[in-house]
Amino acid sequence: MKHYIDTNNEIWGFDDNQTALIPNDAVEIPSSYTAAQYPFLSLKDNIIHFDNIAYIANSNSEKLNDCKFKAKILLSNTDWATLFDVASGSPCLTNQSDFIKYREAVRKLVVSPVLEPEWPEIPVAQWS
Repeated sequence: MKHYIDTNNEIWGFDDNQTALIPNDAVEIPSSYTAAQYPFLSLKDNIIHFDNIAYIANSNSEKLNDCKFKAKILLSNTDWATLFDVASGSPCLTNQSDFIKYREAVRKLVVSPVLEPEWPEIPVAQWS
């Protein structure tokens, strides 16, 4: 059985086959609960309390980290487009400037991640 707490500080217990019954605003209380890992749960008078404000802050922090992580992956996937010989060799990447603009937009999300990023569209390589 797993235990969950909702924003009204109600505790719920469900078996694995009852997941459809878990309230939408409930989060699992881990068996190895520690305040450092779950800052939105606090223990007061041996009662676990759900702090909605701390939960939102923690959730937002995770979203920002996800944005940054995805942006780093997108940059690494297009590193090849910035190499000198790609635009000067044969065949030649004729739209390298499109990749540079794309990478600038993605790099902004690495430096300043946002909660709901608008991902730029990756250019399609054009070769001569």
